[in-house]
Amino acid sequence: MEAPPIKPPVLNVDPYQALQDADQLRMIALLSQIYGWITFAFSGFFLLYILFAFAMMGQSGVLGPASPGAPPFFFRTLILVFGLVALVLAWLNAALSLYACKCLRERRNWNWVMAASCLHCLNMPLGTALGVFTIIVINRPSVRQLFTSS
Repeated sequence: MEAPPIKPPVLNVDPYQALQDADQLRMIALLSQIYGWITFAFSGFFLLYILFAFAMMGQSGVLGPASPGAPPFFFRTLILVFGLVALVLAWLNAALSLYACKCLRERRNWNWVMAASCLHCLNMPLGTALGVFTIIVINRPSVRQLFTSS
């Protein structure tokens, strides 16, 4: 014999609180989207960093004749690898933020939004503000009910 499914508790939320929750979730979703696109835009600096590493490789004889005083191979490779890793991490951070925005708008995947908010707290100062406010809002019982009911 199977146990009946567990339903989330029904909370009595006044209309004003429901409007406030919806407004705050909409605002956090918008700010999360803006943050994601800003992160993606500023990741272009890592592309410049990678181009700088390729220019150093061109001076050192890897891509052409070597120039005197070129940096060692290990140093050039380290700069290139650092730039590639930083670029990938920045793109992942932007994608994480944009997907969290989508989840906030659809009121689903509470765990993903919470994980994205915690990771946003590592990025000072905009990410920290966005992450802290998101954590505060989505941990309210009335907002958690919105996520579990859908």
